[in-house]
Amino acid sequence: MAFSLPDLPYAHDALASKGMSKETLEYHHDLHHKAYVDNGNKL
Repeated sequence: MAFSLPDLPYAHDALASKGMSKETLEYHHDLHHKAYVDNGNKL
């Protein structure tokens, strides 16, 4: 069973009013989380 990175149910800039910038969310979801998923699939 392969893991997959789910799409976010909201836009990357949806949390800007809560203090998380679009760039921060893109970095964490599109890079960090993707790396965890990719490495989990290598196990």
